[in-house]
Amino acid sequence: MNIEDLLAYIEDYEGQYKKLILEAYKYAKIHHGDTKRKSGEPYLIHPVAVACILAKMHADADTIAAGLLHDTLEDCPEVTYEELETKFNKTIADLVEGVTKIRKTDVKDPNEREQINKRKIVESLTKDVRIFIIKLADRLHNMSTLEYQTPEKQIIKSRETMNLYVPFATLIGSYTVKLQLEDMCFKYLNPEEYGKIAGYDKKVGSKIVHVKGTREMMDEDIRDELDIIIADIEGVLIENGIKAKIIKQDKNVYGLYKRLKRYGDLKSVHDAVTLKIIVDAQQGLNDVDICYKTMDILKRKYKTIPGRDKDFISAPKSNMYRGLHETIKMKNGYEIQFQVKSPQMYEINAFGITALWNIYKTNLNINSAYEMQNRVQQLQFFKTLKEIVESDLPTNEFTEVIDTDLAAEETIEVYSLDKNCYIKLPKGSTAVDLAYKIGKDVGNYLVSCKQDRVSVPIDMPLHDRAVIELFSDRNLVDTSRDLSNACITKMAKRKIKDFRKNNI
Repeated sequence: MNIEDLLAYIEDYEGQYKKLILEAYKYAKIHHGDTKRKSGEPYLIHPVAVACILAKMHADADTIAAGLLHDTLEDCPEVTYEELETKFNKTIADLVEGVTKIRKTDVKDPNEREQINKRKIVESLTKDVRIFIIKLADRLHNMSTLEYQTPEKQIIKSRETMNLYVPFATLIGSYTVKLQLEDMCFKYLNPEEYGKIAGYDKKVGSKIVHVKGTREMMDEDIRDELDIIIADIEGVLIENGIKAKIIKQDKNVYGLYKRLKRYGDLKSVHDAVTLKIIVDAQQGLNDVDICYKTMDILKRKYKTIPGRDKDFISAPKSNMYRGLHETIKMKNGYEIQFQVKSPQMYEINAFGITALWNIYKTNLNINSAYEMQNRVQQLQFFKTLKEIVESDLPTNEFTEVIDTDLAAEETIEVYSLDKNCYIKLPKGSTAVDLAYKIGKDVGNYLVSCKQDRVSVPIDMPLHDRAVIELFSDRNLVDTSRDLSNACITKMAKRKIKDFRKNNI
Protein backbone atom coordinates (compact mmCIF):
# COMPACT_ATOMS: atom_id res chain seq x y z
CA MET A 1 0.00 0.00 0.00
CA ASN A 2 1.26 3.51 -0.83
CA ILE A 3 0.15 7.11 -0.53
CA GLU A 4 -1.90 6.80 -3.74
CA ASP A 5 -3.92 3.97 -2.15
CA LEU A 6 -4.49 6.09 0.96
CA LEU A 7 -5.61 9.07 -1.11
CA ALA A 8 -8.10 6.84 -2.91
CA TYR A 9 -9.54 5.61 0.42
CA ILE A 10 -10.01 9.17 1.74
CA GLU A 11 -11.30 10.59 -1.55
CA ASP A 12 -14.71 11.50 -0.09
CA TYR A 13 -13.29 13.11 3.08
CA GLU A 14 -13.63 16.87 3.44
CA GLY A 15 -10.70 19.04 2.29
CA GLN A 16 -9.56 20.03 5.79
CA TYR A 17 -9.39 16.37 6.84
CA LYS A 18 -7.45 15.35 3.73
CA LYS A 19 -5.00 18.15 4.47
CA LEU A 20 -4.51 16.92 8.06
CA ILE A 21 -3.87 13.34 6.89
CA LEU A 22 -1.39 14.49 4.23
CA GLU A 23 0.46 16.61 6.82
CA ALA A 24 0.75 13.53 9.03
CA TYR A 25 2.07 11.52 6.06
CA LYS A 26 4.74 14.14 5.29
CA TYR A 27 5.76 14.29 8.96
CA ALA A 28 6.08 10.50 9.19
CA LYS A 29 8.05 10.42 5.93
CA ILE A 30 10.54 12.99 7.22
CA HIS A 31 11.09 11.35 10.61
CA HIS A 32 11.18 7.69 9.53
CA GLY A 33 13.58 8.75 6.76
CA ASP A 34 15.51 5.89 5.15
CA THR A 35 14.71 3.33 7.86
CA LYS A 36 13.97 -0.13 6.44
CA ARG A 37 11.72 -2.97 7.59
CA LYS A 38 13.03 -6.54 7.85
CA SER A 39 11.53 -7.17 4.41
CA GLY A 40 13.92 -4.57 3.01
CA GLU A 41 11.06 -2.18 2.21
CA PRO A 42 11.03 1.45 3.41
CA TYR A 43 9.62 1.62 6.94
CA LEU A 44 7.11 4.24 5.80
CA ILE A 45 5.17 1.48 4.02
CA HIS A 46 4.00 0.18 7.41
CA PRO A 47 2.35 3.35 8.84
CA VAL A 48 0.80 4.02 5.42
CA ALA A 49 -0.63 0.48 5.39
CA VAL A 50 -2.03 1.01 8.91
CA ALA A 51 -3.62 4.28 7.78
CA CYS A 52 -5.15 2.51 4.74
CA ILE A 53 -6.69 -0.18 6.99
CA LEU A 54 -8.16 2.56 9.19
CA ALA A 55 -9.44 4.48 6.16
CA LYS A 56 -11.16 1.32 4.88
CA MET A 57 -12.95 1.31 8.25
CA HIS A 58 -14.01 4.92 7.49
CA ALA A 59 -12.05 6.17 10.50
CA ASP A 60 -12.08 9.86 11.39
CA ALA A 61 -9.15 12.02 10.22
CA ASP A 62 -7.52 12.21 13.69
CA THR A 63 -7.38 8.42 13.90
CA ILE A 64 -5.94 8.01 10.39
CA ALA A 65 -3.35 10.71 11.11
CA ALA A 66 -2.45 8.96 14.38
CA GLY A 67 -2.12 5.71 12.42
CA LEU A 68 0.46 7.39 10.18
CA LEU A 69 2.31 8.72 13.23
CA HIS A 70 1.85 5.75 15.57
CA ASP A 71 5.54 4.71 15.62
CA THR A 72 7.12 8.17 15.71
CA LEU A 73 7.21 8.55 19.50
CA GLU A 74 8.77 5.12 19.93
CA ASP A 75 11.18 4.99 17.00
CA CYS A 76 12.14 8.63 16.43
CA PRO A 77 13.96 10.09 19.48
CA GLU A 78 13.57 13.66 18.23
CA VAL A 79 9.75 13.43 18.22
CA THR A 80 7.95 14.44 21.42
CA TYR A 81 4.36 14.45 22.62
CA GLU A 82 4.51 18.25 22.86
CA GLU A 83 5.63 18.57 19.27
CA LEU A 84 2.82 16.32 18.02
CA GLU A 85 0.31 18.36 20.02
CA THR A 86 1.65 21.63 18.59
CA LYS A 87 2.05 20.37 15.02
CA PHE A 88 -1.31 18.56 14.90
CA ASN A 89 -3.65 18.55 17.91
CA LYS A 90 -4.03 17.10 21.41
CA THR A 91 -6.28 14.26 20.25
CA ILE A 92 -3.68 12.99 17.77
CA ALA A 93 -0.89 13.34 20.35
CA ASP A 94 -2.96 11.40 22.92
CA LEU A 95 -3.74 8.64 20.42
CA VAL A 96 -0.08 8.26 19.39
CA GLU A 97 1.05 8.22 23.02
CA GLY A 98 -1.64 5.65 23.83
CA VAL A 99 -0.44 3.36 21.06
CA THR A 100 3.25 3.72 21.94
CA LYS A 101 4.69 0.62 23.61
CA ILE A 102 6.84 0.70 26.74
CA ARG A 103 10.39 1.33 25.56
CA LYS A 104 12.78 -1.60 25.91
CA THR A 105 15.17 0.57 27.92
CA ASP A 106 12.50 1.22 30.55
CA VAL A 107 11.87 -2.44 31.48
CA LYS A 108 14.64 -5.01 31.03
CA ASP A 109 12.68 -8.24 31.55
CA PRO A 110 10.90 -9.20 28.28
CA ASN A 111 8.03 -11.03 30.04
CA GLU A 112 7.37 -8.09 32.37
CA ARG A 113 7.59 -5.69 29.43
CA GLU A 114 5.06 -7.80 27.49
CA GLN A 115 2.66 -7.83 30.46
CA ILE A 116 2.94 -4.05 30.86
CA ASN A 117 2.28 -3.54 27.14
CA LYS A 118 -0.70 -5.87 27.32
CA ARG A 119 -2.12 -3.97 30.28
CA LYS A 120 -1.69 -0.67 28.46
CA ILE A 121 -3.47 -1.99 25.35
CA VAL A 122 -6.39 -3.36 27.38
CA GLU A 123 -6.74 -0.25 29.53
CA SER A 124 -6.89 1.88 26.37
CA LEU A 125 -10.40 0.54 25.77
CA THR A 126 -11.61 2.35 28.89
CA LYS A 127 -10.02 5.64 27.77
CA ASP A 128 -10.42 5.90 24.00
CA VAL A 129 -11.32 2.85 21.94
CA ARG A 130 -9.54 4.40 18.95
CA ILE A 131 -6.19 3.57 20.58
CA PHE A 132 -7.03 -0.12 20.49
CA ILE A 133 -8.40 0.14 16.94
CA ILE A 134 -5.10 1.67 15.76
CA LYS A 135 -3.24 -1.17 17.52
CA LEU A 136 -5.57 -3.63 15.80
CA ALA A 137 -4.75 -2.17 12.38
CA ASP A 138 -1.07 -2.13 13.31
CA ARG A 139 -1.16 -5.80 14.29
CA LEU A 140 -3.12 -6.77 11.16
CA HIS A 141 -0.45 -5.34 8.88
CA ASN A 142 2.42 -6.74 10.97
CA MET A 143 0.86 -10.22 10.82
CA SER A 144 0.60 -9.94 7.01
CA THR A 145 4.40 -9.48 6.85
CA LEU A 146 5.30 -12.08 9.48
CA GLU A 147 7.10 -14.21 6.89
CA TYR A 148 10.14 -11.92 7.28
CA GLN A 149 10.48 -12.72 10.99
CA THR A 150 12.32 -15.68 12.52
CA PRO A 151 10.28 -18.87 13.14
CA GLU A 152 10.48 -18.22 16.89
CA LYS A 153 9.14 -14.66 16.48
CA GLN A 154 6.38 -15.93 14.19
CA ILE A 155 5.13 -18.29 16.91
CA ILE A 156 5.41 -15.66 19.68
CA LYS A 157 3.54 -12.99 17.69
CA SER A 158 0.88 -15.45 16.51
CA ARG A 159 0.17 -16.65 20.06
CA GLU A 160 0.04 -13.10 21.37
CA THR A 161 -2.34 -12.10 18.58
CA MET A 162 -4.59 -15.09 19.14
CA ASN A 163 -4.64 -14.55 22.92
CA LEU A 164 -5.18 -10.77 22.97
CA TYR A 165 -6.12 -9.13 19.68
CA VAL A 166 -8.52 -11.80 18.40
CA PRO A 167 -10.71 -11.96 21.55
CA PHE A 168 -10.88 -8.19 21.92
CA ALA A 169 -11.62 -7.71 18.22
CA THR A 170 -14.54 -10.10 18.86
CA LEU A 171 -15.67 -8.17 21.94
CA ILE A 172 -15.93 -4.90 19.98
CA GLY A 173 -17.59 -6.74 17.08
CA SER A 174 -14.81 -6.29 14.51
CA TYR A 175 -15.37 -9.68 12.86
CA THR A 176 -13.63 -8.78 9.57
CA VAL A 177 -10.32 -8.12 11.33
CA LYS A 178 -10.84 -11.00 13.76
CA LEU A 179 -11.28 -13.58 10.98
CA GLN A 180 -8.21 -12.36 9.10
CA LEU A 181 -6.06 -12.45 12.23
CA GLU A 182 -7.27 -15.95 13.16
CA ASP A 183 -6.21 -17.37 9.81
CA MET A 184 -2.85 -15.56 9.84
CA CYS A 185 -2.09 -16.96 13.30
CA PHE A 186 -3.34 -20.46 12.48
CA LYS A 187 -1.05 -20.61 9.45
CA TYR A 188 2.01 -20.31 11.74
CA LEU A 189 0.72 -22.10 14.84
CA ASN A 190 -0.56 -25.20 13.03
CA PRO A 191 0.67 -25.12 9.41
CA GLU A 192 -0.20 -28.76 8.72
CA GLU A 193 -3.87 -28.42 9.67
CA TYR A 194 -4.04 -25.04 7.94
CA GLY A 195 -2.83 -26.64 4.71
CA LYS A 196 -5.34 -29.49 4.95
CA ILE A 197 -8.20 -26.99 4.93
CA ALA A 198 -6.86 -24.10 2.82
CA GLY A 199 -4.77 -26.17 0.41
CA TYR A 200 -1.03 -25.91 -0.14
CA ASP A 201 1.67 -26.08 -2.79
CA LYS A 202 4.30 -28.81 -2.85
CA LYS A 203 7.24 -29.60 -5.08
CA VAL A 204 6.95 -32.74 -7.21
CA GLY A 205 10.15 -33.20 -9.17
CA SER A 206 10.83 -29.85 -10.84
CA LYS A 207 7.19 -28.72 -10.67
CA ILE A 208 5.10 -26.99 -8.02
CA VAL A 209 1.79 -28.81 -7.59
CA HIS A 210 -1.20 -27.39 -5.69
CA VAL A 211 -2.91 -29.81 -3.31
CA LYS A 212 -6.55 -28.88 -2.78
CA GLY A 213 -7.76 -28.34 0.73
CA THR A 214 -11.06 -29.34 2.34
CA ARG A 215 -12.62 -25.96 1.68
CA GLU A 216 -11.70 -25.94 -2.02
CA MET A 217 -13.11 -29.45 -2.53
CA MET A 218 -16.34 -28.47 -0.80
CA ASP A 219 -16.66 -25.37 -3.01
CA GLU A 220 -16.37 -27.57 -6.09
CA ASP A 221 -18.99 -29.99 -4.76
CA ILE A 222 -21.59 -27.34 -4.03
CA ARG A 223 -20.87 -24.72 -6.73
CA ASP A 224 -23.58 -25.66 -9.23
CA GLU A 225 -26.34 -26.22 -6.68
CA LEU A 226 -25.38 -23.07 -4.80
CA ASP A 227 -25.63 -20.99 -7.99
CA ILE A 228 -29.15 -22.32 -8.49
CA ILE A 229 -30.12 -21.50 -4.87
CA ILE A 230 -28.80 -17.94 -5.19
CA ALA A 231 -30.70 -17.40 -8.45
CA ASP A 232 -33.88 -18.84 -6.88
CA ILE A 233 -33.58 -16.55 -3.83
CA GLU A 234 -33.09 -13.51 -6.05
CA GLY A 235 -36.13 -14.54 -8.10
CA VAL A 236 -38.51 -15.15 -5.18
CA LEU A 237 -37.50 -11.89 -3.49
CA ILE A 238 -38.04 -9.90 -6.70
CA GLU A 239 -41.48 -11.53 -7.03
CA ASN A 240 -42.25 -10.15 -3.57
CA GLY A 241 -40.92 -6.69 -4.36
CA ILE A 242 -37.76 -7.01 -2.26
CA LYS A 243 -34.41 -5.85 -3.55
CA ALA A 244 -31.53 -7.72 -1.99
CA LYS A 245 -27.80 -8.09 -2.27
CA ILE A 246 -26.57 -11.66 -1.72
CA ILE A 247 -23.01 -12.26 -0.54
CA LYS A 248 -21.53 -15.77 -0.34
CA GLN A 249 -19.05 -16.20 2.50
CA ASP A 250 -17.02 -19.29 3.30
CA LYS A 251 -16.12 -20.07 6.87
CA ASN A 252 -12.60 -18.86 7.56
CA VAL A 253 -9.91 -21.56 7.77
CA TYR A 254 -9.52 -21.47 11.56
CA GLY A 255 -13.28 -21.37 12.10
CA LEU A 256 -13.77 -24.38 9.84
CA TYR A 257 -10.95 -26.22 11.64
CA LYS A 258 -12.73 -25.72 14.99
CA ARG A 259 -16.06 -26.83 13.52
CA LEU A 260 -14.51 -29.99 12.06
CA LYS A 261 -12.91 -30.80 15.41
CA ARG A 262 -16.34 -30.51 17.00
CA TYR A 263 -18.51 -32.23 14.38
CA GLY A 264 -16.02 -34.42 12.53
CA ASP A 265 -17.93 -34.35 9.24
CA LEU A 266 -17.94 -31.35 6.90
CA LYS A 267 -21.55 -32.04 5.95
CA SER A 268 -22.54 -31.51 9.58
CA VAL A 269 -21.09 -27.99 9.70
CA HIS A 270 -24.12 -25.72 9.43
CA ASP A 271 -22.25 -22.54 8.51
CA ALA A 272 -19.33 -23.76 6.39
CA VAL A 273 -20.95 -21.63 3.68
CA THR A 274 -23.18 -18.66 4.45
CA LEU A 275 -25.39 -16.58 2.19
CA LYS A 276 -25.69 -13.08 3.61
CA ILE A 277 -28.90 -11.55 2.28
CA ILE A 278 -28.77 -7.76 2.68
CA VAL A 279 -32.16 -6.06 2.34
CA ASP A 280 -33.04 -2.35 2.45
CA ALA A 281 -36.06 -0.85 4.19
CA GLN A 282 -38.84 -0.50 1.59
CA GLN A 283 -42.60 -0.65 0.99
CA GLY A 284 -43.29 1.23 4.21
CA LEU A 285 -41.35 -1.36 6.24
CA ASN A 286 -38.38 -0.38 8.41
CA ASP A 287 -35.09 -2.28 8.31
CA VAL A 288 -36.21 -4.70 11.04
CA ASP A 289 -39.62 -5.52 9.55
CA ILE A 290 -38.16 -6.13 6.07
CA CYS A 291 -35.68 -8.62 7.58
CA TYR A 292 -38.49 -10.64 9.17
CA LYS A 293 -40.57 -10.49 5.99
CA THR A 294 -37.60 -11.70 3.92
CA MET A 295 -36.89 -14.62 6.23
CA ASP A 296 -40.58 -15.61 6.21
CA ILE A 297 -40.46 -15.77 2.41
CA LEU A 298 -37.33 -17.95 2.50
CA LYS A 299 -38.84 -20.28 5.10
CA ARG A 300 -41.90 -20.79 2.90
CA LYS A 301 -39.69 -21.69 -0.06
CA TYR A 302 -37.13 -23.88 1.72
CA LYS A 303 -37.40 -26.54 4.38
CA THR A 304 -35.22 -25.27 7.19
CA ILE A 305 -33.49 -27.50 9.75
CA PRO A 306 -35.32 -27.42 13.13
CA GLY A 307 -33.36 -25.91 15.99
CA ARG A 308 -30.93 -24.01 13.77
CA ASP A 309 -32.92 -20.77 13.67
CA LYS A 310 -31.49 -17.79 15.56
CA ASP A 311 -33.04 -14.37 16.05
CA PHE A 312 -30.24 -11.93 16.83
CA ILE A 313 -32.44 -8.95 16.01
CA SER A 314 -34.81 -9.25 18.97
CA ALA A 315 -31.89 -10.45 21.12
CA PRO A 316 -28.56 -9.11 19.73
CA LYS A 317 -25.25 -10.69 20.67
CA SER A 318 -23.20 -9.06 23.40
CA ASN A 319 -21.04 -7.22 20.82
CA MET A 320 -23.95 -5.61 18.87
CA TYR A 321 -24.23 -8.40 16.26
CA ARG A 322 -27.74 -8.51 14.75
CA GLY A 323 -29.42 -10.64 12.09
CA LEU A 324 -31.71 -13.60 11.43
CA HIS A 325 -30.23 -17.07 10.83
CA GLU A 326 -31.74 -20.21 9.29
CA THR A 327 -30.09 -23.35 7.86
CA ILE A 328 -31.15 -25.63 5.00
CA LYS A 329 -29.74 -28.94 3.76
CA MET A 330 -28.67 -29.04 0.12
CA LYS A 331 -29.37 -32.03 -2.15
CA ASN A 332 -25.73 -33.14 -1.92
CA GLY A 333 -25.93 -33.30 1.88
CA TYR A 334 -24.09 -30.10 2.75
CA GLU A 335 -25.77 -27.52 4.94
CA ILE A 336 -25.92 -23.83 4.09
CA GLN A 337 -26.82 -20.97 6.38
CA PHE A 338 -29.00 -17.99 5.42
CA GLN A 339 -28.34 -14.71 7.23
CA VAL A 340 -30.79 -11.87 6.69
CA LYS A 341 -29.81 -8.38 7.78
CA SER A 342 -30.09 -4.71 6.85
CA PRO A 343 -27.13 -2.78 5.35
CA GLN A 344 -26.46 -1.11 8.71
CA MET A 345 -26.60 -4.46 10.54
CA TYR A 346 -24.22 -5.92 7.94
CA GLU A 347 -21.75 -3.05 8.39
CA ILE A 348 -21.84 -3.23 12.20
CA ASN A 349 -21.51 -7.04 12.07
CA ALA A 350 -18.43 -6.72 9.85
CA PHE A 351 -16.61 -3.86 11.59
CA GLY A 352 -18.29 -3.64 15.00
CA ILE A 353 -17.81 -0.40 16.89
CA THR A 354 -15.69 1.01 14.05
CA ALA A 355 -18.72 0.99 11.74
CA LEU A 356 -20.12 3.94 13.69
CA TRP A 357 -17.62 6.19 11.91
CA ASN A 358 -19.33 5.57 8.59
CA ILE A 359 -22.86 5.51 9.99
CA TYR A 360 -22.53 8.88 11.73
CA LYS A 361 -20.24 10.69 9.30
CA THR A 362 -23.07 12.61 7.58
CA ASN A 363 -24.71 13.69 10.85
CA LEU A 364 -22.95 16.88 11.91
CA ASN A 365 -24.82 16.87 15.22
CA ILE A 366 -23.11 13.68 16.39
CA ASN A 367 -19.51 13.54 17.64
CA SER A 368 -18.55 10.13 16.25
CA ALA A 369 -15.54 9.71 18.57
CA TYR A 370 -17.68 10.45 21.64
CA GLU A 371 -20.47 8.21 20.38
CA MET A 372 -18.04 5.34 19.76
CA GLN A 373 -16.68 5.53 23.30
CA ASN A 374 -20.22 5.81 24.66
CA ARG A 375 -21.25 2.69 22.74
CA VAL A 376 -18.17 0.80 23.96
CA GLN A 377 -19.18 1.60 27.53
CA GLN A 378 -22.60 0.09 26.81
CA LEU A 379 -21.14 -3.16 25.48
CA GLN A 380 -21.64 -6.07 27.84
CA PHE A 381 -17.93 -6.79 28.38
CA PHE A 382 -17.10 -3.21 29.41
CA LYS A 383 -18.45 -3.51 32.96
CA THR A 384 -16.15 -6.46 33.67
CA LEU A 385 -13.21 -4.71 32.00
CA LYS A 386 -13.75 -1.59 34.09
CA GLU A 387 -13.97 -3.67 37.29
CA ILE A 388 -10.67 -5.36 36.43
CA VAL A 389 -8.97 -2.03 35.64
CA GLU A 390 -10.28 -0.39 38.82
CA SER A 391 -9.23 -3.36 40.98
CA ASP A 392 -5.65 -2.03 40.82
CA LEU A 393 -4.22 -5.54 40.51
CA PRO A 394 -0.50 -6.22 40.12
CA THR A 395 0.33 -6.43 36.41
CA ASN A 396 0.93 -10.20 36.37
CA GLU A 397 -2.42 -10.84 38.10
CA PHE A 398 -4.14 -8.26 35.87
CA THR A 399 -3.06 -10.04 32.69
CA GLU A 400 -4.05 -13.42 34.15
CA VAL A 401 -7.57 -12.15 34.91
CA ILE A 402 -7.88 -10.69 31.40
CA ASP A 403 -6.78 -14.01 29.86
CA THR A 404 -9.23 -16.13 31.85
CA ASP A 405 -12.25 -13.84 32.24
CA LEU A 406 -12.37 -11.74 29.06
CA ALA A 407 -10.04 -13.26 26.49
CA ALA A 408 -10.79 -16.97 26.92
CA GLU A 409 -10.39 -18.93 23.69
CA GLU A 410 -13.57 -20.93 24.25
CA THR A 411 -16.68 -19.03 25.30
CA ILE A 412 -20.44 -19.41 25.64
CA GLU A 413 -23.29 -16.92 25.47
CA VAL A 414 -26.34 -17.33 27.68
CA TYR A 415 -29.55 -15.32 27.67
CA SER A 416 -30.12 -13.74 31.07
CA LEU A 417 -33.76 -13.21 31.96
CA ASP A 418 -32.56 -10.90 34.74
CA LYS A 419 -30.88 -8.53 32.24
CA ASN A 420 -32.92 -9.42 29.12
CA CYS A 421 -29.82 -9.84 26.98
CA TYR A 422 -27.12 -12.30 25.99
CA ILE A 423 -24.07 -12.40 28.24
CA LYS A 424 -20.72 -13.83 27.16
CA LEU A 425 -18.79 -16.05 29.57
CA PRO A 426 -15.76 -18.38 29.45
CA LYS A 427 -16.76 -21.96 28.62
CA GLY A 428 -17.37 -23.89 31.85
CA SER A 429 -18.88 -20.90 33.66
CA THR A 430 -21.60 -21.56 36.21
CA ALA A 431 -24.57 -19.64 37.58
CA VAL A 432 -22.19 -18.19 40.17
CA ASP A 433 -19.97 -16.70 37.45
CA LEU A 434 -23.02 -15.28 35.70
CA ALA A 435 -24.44 -13.85 38.93
CA TYR A 436 -21.26 -11.96 39.76
CA LYS A 437 -21.03 -10.77 36.15
CA ILE A 438 -24.49 -9.22 36.55
CA GLY A 439 -23.88 -7.68 39.96
CA LYS A 440 -22.11 -8.20 43.26
CA ASP A 441 -25.31 -8.55 45.30
CA VAL A 442 -26.78 -11.00 42.78
CA GLY A 443 -23.75 -13.22 43.34
CA ASN A 444 -23.41 -12.71 47.07
CA TYR A 445 -27.02 -13.75 47.75
CA LEU A 446 -27.53 -16.27 44.93
CA VAL A 447 -29.65 -19.22 46.07
CA SER A 448 -30.81 -21.04 42.92
CA CYS A 449 -30.82 -21.10 39.12
CA LYS A 450 -33.03 -22.27 36.27
CA GLN A 451 -31.56 -23.24 32.92
CA ASP A 452 -34.12 -23.42 30.11
CA ARG A 453 -36.86 -23.41 32.81
CA VAL A 454 -35.32 -26.39 34.65
CA SER A 455 -33.76 -26.00 38.11
CA VAL A 456 -30.05 -26.83 38.07
CA PRO A 457 -27.27 -26.67 40.70
CA ILE A 458 -25.59 -23.27 40.85
CA ASP A 459 -22.18 -24.91 40.37
CA MET A 460 -23.14 -26.74 37.16
CA PRO A 461 -21.51 -25.47 33.91
CA LEU A 462 -24.04 -23.54 31.83
CA HIS A 463 -24.92 -24.50 28.26
CA ASP A 464 -24.24 -22.25 25.29
CA ARG A 465 -27.36 -20.32 24.16
CA ALA A 466 -29.29 -21.43 27.27
CA VAL A 467 -31.90 -19.18 28.89
CA ILE A 468 -30.90 -18.54 32.49
CA GLU A 469 -32.93 -17.23 35.41
CA LEU A 470 -31.20 -16.50 38.71
CA PHE A 471 -32.78 -16.23 42.15
CA SER A 472 -31.14 -14.25 44.97
CA ASP A 473 -32.41 -13.71 48.51
CA ARG A 474 -30.58 -12.02 51.39
CA ASN A 475 -32.69 -13.90 53.93
CA LEU A 476 -31.82 -17.38 52.68
CA VAL A 477 -28.04 -17.13 52.37
CA ASP A 478 -25.46 -18.21 54.92
CA THR A 479 -22.95 -15.39 54.50
CA SER A 480 -20.09 -17.61 55.68
CA ARG A 481 -20.53 -20.03 52.76
CA ASP A 482 -17.64 -20.39 50.31
CA LEU A 483 -18.62 -20.48 46.62
CA SER A 484 -15.06 -20.13 45.32
CA ASN A 485 -15.09 -23.72 44.04
CA ALA A 486 -18.48 -23.20 42.37
CA CYS A 487 -17.13 -20.77 39.75
CA ILE A 488 -14.22 -20.48 37.31
CA THR A 489 -13.75 -16.74 36.67
CA LYS A 490 -11.06 -14.91 38.64
CA MET A 491 -13.23 -11.85 39.32
CA ALA A 492 -16.04 -13.98 40.78
CA LYS A 493 -13.52 -15.67 43.08
CA ARG A 494 -12.15 -12.26 44.19
CA LYS A 495 -15.66 -10.97 44.97
CA ILE A 496 -16.46 -14.12 46.96
CA LYS A 497 -13.24 -13.69 48.95
CA ASP A 498 -14.03 -10.02 49.67
CA PHE A 499 -17.60 -10.84 50.74
CA ARG A 500 -16.53 -13.61 53.11
CA LYS A 501 -13.78 -11.44 54.60
CA ASN A 502 -16.39 -8.80 55.48
CA ASN A 503 -18.99 -11.27 56.81
CA ILE A 504 -17.08 -13.82 58.87
